[in-house]
Amino acid sequence: MLSAKLFAALLFALVLPAGMILPIPEAIAQPTATQKPATPNSAQKIEADQLQKQGFAQLEAREFAAAETSWQQALQIYRSLGDREGEFLILYCLGLLHYSQQEISPAASYYEQGLKLARQWGDAEKEWQMLSTLGTIYASVGENKQALSYQEPALALAQKLKDLPKQAQALESLIKTSQELGDFVQVKAYQQQQAAIATQLPQPSSNTLGPTMQALKEGQALLSQGSRASVQQAIARFEQARASAKKNGERQQEILALLALGAAHDSLGQRQPALEAYKQALPLAQQLGDRYSQAAIFVGMGQVYNSTGQLEPALAAFNQALPILKEIKNRAGEGTVLNNMGNISSKLGDYVQALNYHRQSLAISESTGDHTRQNRTLNNMGLVYSKQGQYQSAFDAFNQALARLKADSDRFDRATTLANLGTVYSYVGQLDQALESFQQALAVLKEADDPGREAYALANIGSVYYDRRDYEPALDYYQRSLKLLRQVQDAEGESTVLNNIGLIYDDLKQPQLALTYYNQALAIAQKTKDPVGEATTLINLGRTHYTRQDYAKAASYQAKAATLAQKIGNQRVAGYALGNLGRAQLAAKQLTAAETSLLASAQAWESLRASLGDDDRNKISLFEEQTSTYRLLQKALAAQNKPEAALEAAERGRARAFVELLAERLPAQADAVAKIQPPNLAQIQAIAKQHNTTLVEYSVIDDDERNVNGEPLRESELFIWVIQPNGKVDFRRVDLKPLWQKGVSPTSTTQPLKELVARSRSSIGVRGLVFQEDAEAIARATADANAAEAENKRLQQLHQLLIEPIADLLPKDPDAHVTFIPQQFLFLVPFVALQDANGKYLIEKHTVLIAPSIQVLDLTHQQRQRLQAARDKKTDPLSSFLPSPSSLIVGNPTMPSIRPKLGEPAEQLASLPGAEKEAKAIATLLRTQALIGDQATKAKILQQLPQAQIVHLATHGLLDDFKGLGVPGAIALAPSGQDDGLLTASEILNLQLNAELVVLSACDTGQGRITGDGVVGLSRSLISAGVPSVIVSLWKVPDEPTAALMTEFYRQLQRQPDKAQALRQAMLVTKASYPDPLDWAAFTLMGEAE
Repeated sequence: MLSAKLFAALLFALVLPAGMILPIPEAIAQPTATQKPATPNSAQKIEADQLQKQGFAQLEAREFAAAETSWQQALQIYRSLGDREGEFLILYCLGLLHYSQQEISPAASYYEQGLKLARQWGDAEKEWQMLSTLGTIYASVGENKQALSYQEPALALAQKLKDLPKQAQALESLIKTSQELGDFVQVKAYQQQQAAIATQLPQPSSNTLGPTMQALKEGQALLSQGSRASVQQAIARFEQARASAKKNGERQQEILALLALGAAHDSLGQRQPALEAYKQALPLAQQLGDRYSQAAIFVGMGQVYNSTGQLEPALAAFNQALPILKEIKNRAGEGTVLNNMGNISSKLGDYVQALNYHRQSLAISESTGDHTRQNRTLNNMGLVYSKQGQYQSAFDAFNQALARLKADSDRFDRATTLANLGTVYSYVGQLDQALESFQQALAVLKEADDPGREAYALANIGSVYYDRRDYEPALDYYQRSLKLLRQVQDAEGESTVLNNIGLIYDDLKQPQLALTYYNQALAIAQKTKDPVGEATTLINLGRTHYTRQDYAKAASYQAKAATLAQKIGNQRVAGYALGNLGRAQLAAKQLTAAETSLLASAQAWESLRASLGDDDRNKISLFEEQTSTYRLLQKALAAQNKPEAALEAAERGRARAFVELLAERLPAQADAVAKIQPPNLAQIQAIAKQHNTTLVEYSVIDDDERNVNGEPLRESELFIWVIQPNGKVDFRRVDLKPLWQKGVSPTSTTQPLKELVARSRSSIGVRGLVFQEDAEAIARATADANAAEAENKRLQQLHQLLIEPIADLLPKDPDAHVTFIPQQFLFLVPFVALQDANGKYLIEKHTVLIAPSIQVLDLTHQQRQRLQAARDKKTDPLSSFLPSPSSLIVGNPTMPSIRPKLGEPAEQLASLPGAEKEAKAIATLLRTQALIGDQATKAKILQQLPQAQIVHLATHGLLDDFKGLGVPGAIALAPSGQDDGLLTASEILNLQLNAELVVLSACDTGQGRITGDGVVGLSRSLISAGVPSVIVSLWKVPDEPTAALMTEFYRQLQRQPDKAQALRQAMLVTKASYPDPLDWAAFTLMGEAE
């Protein structure tokens, strides 16, 4: 299903304005007071005047440092002569010089000195000029309240002077600043004052600027009005200025005109004319050696390329601007360009580089005290962290952004930051906090009287209620959003909200109402020529008709959506549409057509995956979306009696991101990702033979045809393939519908399979990690585990469903390997503890291994061969470890602290004294020293890990992606220095390990986020980092049996090279002393047995 529910993830990407093209300043009038007669100091006066003129010439040539030197010298002379006219002029010029380089603090300082001088002098004209200028510079950097503190006195002074042009200029500035602050009541008041004096304004006097500069000035005034009509008029003025400059040989003014044209065309979305203007300006600026204009041109080109989606050229243009901005010491411009480069890198998926650029930009805005830019840069950093799934880091960035905003700051920035916080809370499922943040954002926007943005805030709130399945308030907020979107004529937003309302009515089983809203959305998408919106709505229409069992109409809509998506090259939408088309055809018993459509859908998804390069996390997320395609394909093939082809489809649809990651890291596989293909039947048979193992692959098939909106899919069937070492392939099917069809269940339960798995674990007494204050409570809960009768019953039910249908195909020799390839929640099944009808556990009859896919098993074998080739082959698997400097044994480190939930304070994890005893016993057995307590620091472990051949970690294993790093799971180690002591699965993923075996003797280390790509967690990360064999636990095991089982495992391993056999024997020995499955059944071997 493809949903148009976009607002639930509404993130505002704040691209800071480049601010590179300066406003054309008013002509700086020479002093008009009567000049004093020449004095004995007239030579100094002449020198100061010459320095003044020299500074202007240097400014025009963009020689900023030289201009400042000339004016500083002139300032000293004017002050020594008591020449206040000259002093005022130079202060104004020095302020202009620094403002032109966006150095706000020094500029303001010079203007403040000028303001003080004008007031001492009693010169109201000059006082107004300085007040107006100070208001302008503070407004230009978003310090709007500060700007008002100068603009309001400027208006009062202009009114006192009865100077209507000055009043008009002051009112125009106040209107813009009040708009930025969202104070629309005050905006209306100023506009009324503006209208009252408009007819009284004198006609402009004949200009003294010359035709080129006059045209530029008029164009800029029109451009600042912002309407489309005024911008078009501005373009005409800029063209006049350009023609005049070319005619008169005024190359500097021609550059200014071309820069202005580029900016004006870009503001109208006219990208090609904008680009042409910048390209024409560039050689002129290069001929003149005008570095300032060159920087402005490259920034303008970068913005145009970015707007048209040409990200690489945009990045190249900004890269050319950056060294020039550093050279001319334009710190604000440098910070802006770095921010834009960060946004582009984020779009390109290079998140590390994006954060690097944003951090540099943040440092600049912090050094200049620009709070608005700090806020926006931190927001951009939060967006990058969100894309990475690093939600805690995103949360911290958005909170910092909020803290940088002053109480009277821009309301849009505040609302944006609050909305971003709400989105992060939504991503981690903290919907109450998300709702609170979105409500705060809404309150800010309502106060600002900004209906367009208010509509988006309302839609965000509606989406939170939708996610909570609280449809009544969701509909209310969507309807309110829809009203405002129509009011501001936001067609794209209107179409999206209409789709969202349709989804709600689908879930409420009111398909006719859903169709009404979808059809309205479709009409808008077609009218506005929005192909993605049109295809999305067609998919939703098809989905509704599918639930009404009108499969012909459903297929028609999905086919139209697929055609449209393929036409515009949108593979994601095409993948959805083709998958839904195949589903409708399958329901209509059009099996051949369904197979064709589903294969096309798989190809669309696979082309998308290839485009992600080495972005493993995004590949996992993508595979999460596409798994239904492969399950439907298996179903279509099985229905045509093609079980071997269905097996190939099952392998094609699992652990692909894992496979590609493993292949990429094998030494001789430089172009592995491009070359590696899912295995065919012959290759699958060869893998079973090579490993001398019986492969058992499971696939859970959902009841798509019976799915009703608003209800979760239920498992209808279990496909099981058994591949013998001799190549024989058998296919069995298990009907799961009796599990949820009341009164029909042969197992006397109405629990679906997923719930049965969860309850079987619960009946064993499975618990997870705890915090310090909960340690005793968990100990009591473990001692109070459910009754043995209920426990055995559920384990027998699972055996009946998963093992009995294939029991006759499994090897009779208990030492023969059986490798299970589970899917989804079946990864949580304790296979070794499943009981047959006679109460016999599976571990008593078989040697069990687990793998995410058959192809992963093949690649771990290649990893094992790599390690064997890298060291001398020895008969005793532990002889290379005894004595064992290459063994790394860790037990009960000084525990780190973690946050239970996003935004909550950190709490220390409970100490594990039993793990300490376990580690010391194993270290004695392996003749090495265990790292305990403060010795077991993360820094020390990371230093030793790459050299270790055997690694045993007896500590807490953390299940959740609590750090928001994209791959769930972490190992608790002792903090040291600046690290937090948590070795995350994401960090392990980036290591290069040479261990033959890693044992994670900790709770929940075998789990992780269960996705369409398998279990994403610690075991996956370790195997990807080069370890062929990993032993993990599916739950927290009590201390004594864990220590007993682990020491027995290493004793067994000393006797035989087969890790799977050693683990089986250790389990059997432990089971004799500790018969409860909670105590012995948690550990599982993933990967290679030898």
